[in-house]
Amino acid sequence: MEILGVITARGGSRRVPRKNARLLCGKPLIVYTIEAAQRSKLLTRLILSSDDDEIIQIARDYGVEVPFVRPAYLATQTALSVEVLIHAAKFLENKEGYKPDIVTILEPTSPLRTAEDIDNTLRLHGTGNDSAVCIMGGIYSVRRSVLYEEGLYGKYVAHYDLPPERSIDINTHHDFELATLLMRRNAVSSDKLRNKR
Repeated sequence: MEILGVITARGGSRRVPRKNARLLCGKPLIVYTIEAAQRSKLLTRLILSSDDDEIIQIARDYGVEVPFVRPAYLATQTALSVEVLIHAAKFLENKEGYKPDIVTILEPTSPLRTAEDIDNTLRLHGTGNDSAVCIMGGIYSVRRSVLYEEGLYGKYVAHYDLPPERSIDINTHHDFELATLLMRRNAVSSDKLRNKR
Protein backbone atom coordinates (compact mmCIF):
# COMPACT_ATOMS: atom_id res chain seq x y z
CA MET A 1 0.00 0.00 0.00
CA GLU A 2 1.34 3.41 -0.96
CA ILE A 3 1.08 5.91 1.91
CA LEU A 4 2.08 9.55 1.51
CA GLY A 5 3.01 11.56 4.60
CA VAL A 6 2.68 15.34 4.33
CA ILE A 7 4.28 17.46 7.03
CA THR A 8 2.32 20.70 7.11
CA ALA A 9 4.38 23.61 8.46
CA ARG A 10 3.63 27.18 7.52
CA GLY A 11 5.88 30.03 8.57
CA GLY A 12 3.27 32.08 10.39
CA SER A 13 1.85 31.42 13.84
CA ARG A 14 -0.59 33.42 15.91
CA ARG A 15 0.68 32.84 19.45
CA VAL A 16 4.30 31.72 19.04
CA PRO A 17 6.14 33.49 16.20
CA ARG A 18 7.86 31.05 13.83
CA LYS A 19 7.16 28.14 16.16
CA ASN A 20 7.83 25.39 13.60
CA ALA A 21 11.46 26.55 13.30
CA ARG A 22 11.90 27.44 16.98
CA LEU A 23 14.40 25.35 18.93
CA LEU A 24 13.08 22.76 21.38
CA CYS A 25 15.83 21.03 23.38
CA GLY A 26 18.36 22.01 20.74
CA LYS A 27 16.42 21.08 17.59
CA PRO A 28 13.83 22.94 15.50
CA LEU A 29 10.33 21.83 16.48
CA ILE A 30 9.61 20.40 13.02
CA VAL A 31 12.58 18.03 13.25
CA TYR A 32 10.84 15.84 15.84
CA THR A 33 8.06 15.12 13.35
CA ILE A 34 10.55 14.56 10.54
CA GLU A 35 12.50 12.02 12.59
CA ALA A 36 9.38 10.16 13.74
CA ALA A 37 8.06 10.01 10.16
CA GLN A 38 11.39 8.77 8.82
CA ARG A 39 11.33 5.92 11.35
CA SER A 40 7.78 4.91 10.36
CA LYS A 41 7.54 1.43 8.86
CA LEU A 42 4.37 2.22 6.90
CA LEU A 43 4.92 5.62 5.29
CA THR A 44 6.27 5.06 1.79
CA ARG A 45 6.89 8.70 0.89
CA LEU A 46 7.38 11.86 2.95
CA ILE A 47 7.08 15.45 1.76
CA LEU A 48 6.87 18.93 3.27
CA SER A 49 4.18 21.48 2.51
CA SER A 50 5.42 24.92 3.57
CA ASP A 51 5.53 28.53 2.40
CA ASP A 52 8.60 29.37 4.46
CA ASP A 53 12.19 29.37 3.17
CA GLU A 54 13.78 28.57 6.56
CA ILE A 55 11.43 25.67 7.27
CA ILE A 56 11.96 24.33 3.74
CA GLN A 57 15.73 24.43 4.25
CA ILE A 58 15.49 22.66 7.60
CA ALA A 59 13.40 19.91 6.01
CA ARG A 60 15.82 19.51 3.11
CA ASP A 61 18.76 19.39 5.53
CA TYR A 62 17.07 16.40 7.17
CA GLY A 63 16.43 14.65 3.87
CA VAL A 64 12.76 15.51 3.38
CA GLU A 65 11.44 15.98 -0.14
CA VAL A 66 10.02 19.45 -0.88
CA PRO A 67 8.32 19.22 -4.29
CA PHE A 68 6.67 22.65 -4.14
CA VAL A 69 6.36 25.86 -2.15
CA ARG A 70 2.91 26.11 -0.63
CA PRO A 71 0.85 28.92 -2.22
CA ALA A 72 0.30 31.98 -0.03
CA TYR A 73 -3.49 31.52 0.01
CA LEU A 74 -2.97 28.14 1.71
CA ALA A 75 -0.58 29.56 4.32
CA THR A 76 -3.00 31.89 6.11
CA GLN A 77 -4.53 31.44 9.55
CA THR A 78 -7.86 30.61 7.94
CA ALA A 79 -6.60 28.02 5.43
CA LEU A 80 -8.00 24.56 6.15
CA SER A 81 -5.83 21.48 6.60
CA VAL A 82 -7.96 19.58 4.11
CA GLU A 83 -7.25 22.23 1.44
CA VAL A 84 -3.51 21.93 2.11
CA LEU A 85 -3.67 18.15 1.84
CA ILE A 86 -5.71 18.19 -1.37
CA HIS A 87 -3.24 20.67 -2.89
CA ALA A 88 -0.30 18.39 -2.06
CA ALA A 89 -2.01 15.25 -3.39
CA LYS A 90 -3.18 16.90 -6.61
CA PHE A 91 0.19 18.55 -7.22
CA LEU A 92 1.95 15.17 -7.15
CA GLU A 93 -0.80 13.53 -9.19
CA ASN A 94 -0.70 16.21 -11.90
CA LYS A 95 3.09 16.47 -12.02
CA GLU A 96 4.06 12.80 -11.64
CA GLY A 97 0.91 10.73 -11.96
CA TYR A 98 1.54 9.72 -8.35
CA LYS A 99 -1.61 8.33 -6.69
CA PRO A 100 -1.06 7.01 -3.17
CA ASP A 101 -3.72 4.88 -1.52
CA ILE A 102 -3.56 6.87 1.70
CA VAL A 103 -2.65 10.52 2.31
CA THR A 104 -1.62 11.59 5.81
CA ILE A 105 -1.15 14.94 7.49
CA LEU A 106 1.60 15.04 10.10
CA GLU A 107 1.38 18.28 12.06
CA PRO A 108 4.75 19.42 13.47
CA THR A 109 3.31 20.57 16.81
CA SER A 110 3.41 17.11 18.46
CA PRO A 111 7.11 16.53 19.22
CA LEU A 112 6.55 13.61 21.60
CA ARG A 113 4.59 11.53 19.07
CA THR A 114 6.58 8.51 17.89
CA ALA A 115 6.94 6.48 14.71
CA GLU A 116 4.89 3.78 16.44
CA ASP A 117 2.06 6.28 17.00
CA ILE A 118 2.09 7.12 13.30
CA ASP A 119 2.06 3.45 12.31
CA ASN A 120 -0.64 2.53 14.82
CA THR A 121 -2.86 5.23 13.35
CA LEU A 122 -2.19 4.09 9.79
CA ARG A 123 -2.91 0.45 10.65
CA LEU A 124 -6.50 1.43 11.39
CA HIS A 125 -7.07 1.64 7.63
CA GLY A 126 -6.53 -2.11 7.47
CA THR A 127 -9.99 -2.71 8.88
CA GLY A 128 -11.65 -0.85 6.01
CA ASN A 129 -11.81 2.61 7.54
CA ASP A 130 -11.90 5.65 5.25
CA SER A 131 -10.04 7.83 7.74
CA ALA A 132 -7.87 7.37 10.81
CA VAL A 133 -7.29 10.18 13.27
CA CYS A 134 -4.95 10.82 16.19
CA ILE A 135 -6.16 14.26 17.22
CA MET A 136 -3.79 14.98 20.12
CA GLY A 137 -0.90 13.61 18.02
CA GLY A 138 -1.63 15.69 14.94
CA ILE A 139 -2.17 12.75 12.57
CA TYR A 140 -5.01 12.79 10.04
CA SER A 141 -5.00 9.96 7.55
CA VAL A 142 -7.50 9.44 4.73
CA ARG A 143 -7.90 7.39 1.58
CA ARG A 144 -7.03 9.58 -1.41
CA SER A 145 -10.33 8.84 -3.17
CA VAL A 146 -12.25 9.85 -0.03
CA LEU A 147 -10.15 13.00 0.39
CA TYR A 148 -11.21 14.33 -3.01
CA GLU A 149 -14.89 13.56 -2.50
CA GLU A 150 -15.51 14.02 1.21
CA GLY A 151 -12.50 15.73 2.80
CA LEU A 152 -10.52 14.46 5.77
CA TYR A 153 -13.33 12.36 7.20
CA GLY A 154 -15.07 9.64 5.29
CA LYS A 155 -18.02 7.55 6.38
CA TYR A 156 -15.89 5.21 8.51
CA VAL A 157 -13.48 7.03 10.82
CA ALA A 158 -11.22 5.29 13.33
CA HIS A 159 -9.49 7.01 16.26
CA TYR A 160 -6.11 6.24 17.77
CA ASP A 161 -5.65 7.40 21.36
CA LEU A 162 -2.19 8.80 21.96
CA PRO A 163 -0.87 7.93 25.43
CA PRO A 164 -1.20 10.95 27.76
CA GLU A 165 2.56 11.30 28.25
CA ARG A 166 2.94 11.99 24.50
CA SER A 167 -0.20 14.06 23.97
CA ILE A 168 1.24 17.56 24.12
CA ASP A 169 0.30 19.85 21.22
CA ILE A 170 2.43 22.98 21.03
CA ASN A 171 0.51 26.21 20.47
CA THR A 172 1.78 28.53 23.23
CA HIS A 173 5.02 29.48 25.00
CA HIS A 174 3.78 27.47 27.99
CA ASP A 175 3.49 24.38 25.75
CA PHE A 176 7.14 24.80 24.73
CA GLU A 177 8.15 24.95 28.39
CA LEU A 178 6.11 21.87 29.24
CA ALA A 179 7.52 19.93 26.28
CA THR A 180 11.04 20.86 27.36
CA LEU A 181 10.40 19.54 30.88
CA LEU A 182 8.90 16.30 29.57
CA MET A 183 11.76 15.72 27.14
CA ARG A 184 14.36 16.31 29.83
CA ARG A 185 12.54 13.93 32.17
CA ASN A 186 12.36 11.30 29.43
CA ALA A 187 16.07 11.73 28.69
CA VAL A 188 16.95 11.21 32.39
CA SER A 189 14.75 8.09 32.50
CA SER A 190 16.43 6.70 29.37
CA ASP A 191 19.89 7.33 30.83
CA LYS A 192 18.94 5.47 34.02
CA LEU A 193 17.71 2.48 32.00
CA ARG A 194 20.94 2.38 29.98
CA ASN A 195 23.08 2.56 33.13
CA LYS A 196 21.24 -0.42 34.65
CA ARG A 197 22.11 -2.69 31.72
